[in-house]
Amino acid sequence: MKNKYRFSIITVSYNAEQTIEQAIRSVVFQTYDNVEYIIIDGMSTDNTVDIIKQYESDIFYWISEKDHGIYDAMNKGLEIATGDYVYFLGTDDCLFQENTIQLVAESLCDDVDVLSAGVYLVDEELKIERYIDGSFAEKKDRFNGAMIPHQGMFVRRDLFGSKRFDLKYKIASDYDFFLRLYLDPKIVFSFSKMVIAYYSSGGISTHSHETNKEYIDIMNKYHLDTNIMLHVRRMFYTPWKQFVKEFLRRIGLMKFFLKRLGGKQHSCEWALCRWCGRKDV
Repeated sequence: MKNKYRFSIITVSYNAEQTIEQAIRSVVFQTYDNVEYIIIDGMSTDNTVDIIKQYESDIFYWISEKDHGIYDAMNKGLEIATGDYVYFLGTDDCLFQENTIQLVAESLCDDVDVLSAGVYLVDEELKIERYIDGSFAEKKDRFNGAMIPHQGMFVRRDLFGSKRFDLKYKIASDYDFFLRLYLDPKIVFSFSKMVIAYYSSGGISTHSHETNKEYIDIMNKYHLDTNIMLHVRRMFYTPWKQFVKEFLRRIGLMKFFLKRLGGKQHSCEWALCRWCGRKDV
């Protein structure tokens, strides 16, 4: 049945004038028309709201008001959503192509609660992209506590009734939410290697100490602390990896190593793309 599923796409914004138009256009120009687009802005002080207003005829709902952080804003978006499935798109990310939602709709069936698919992680400075597989957690016996990027997840809206984002966590509440779904045996996951979005590396948290503290607290909460190496990785390896990345970037070798890891120069067909350098719309 054509356009059987209704999708709620939610974007949370704050002072995102440099990137939000690319995100908005990737939604409003989708070929699948049973989509409601919701933007929750945290009272931006730059031109973000002016950009939103340019597209408000194609936006189901938007508001600009103060909030208590990103997860509070995401919960506000959930209050508005009426779709069968909910998807969160960051202001510095964009959907993969204009028929992405159509392909998602075709891959769903009525018993699927969560669709997890792939994304391309784009280095914001070097414009190098790497594929992140959304199906790595398909075999639960091999799950090591890692996080599927929410840019690759479509979640049945009904699940949010009792599983909102916990405002106790300022950085990793999406990880907490993912684990609540993933570890619930009644929730049906569908894993796919299709690509959903371009995911900006600029959107990855760099608050190493705070992030690691929240992740470890969440892993303990769900009894994922039996493997001491997870704690070692979070407390020591992750900050060290961030240090090495910054060092390689400073000496001009980051692009070389990203390509050695399977990265490639970003290329897409969107008319407006900051990574491709296309500004004309």
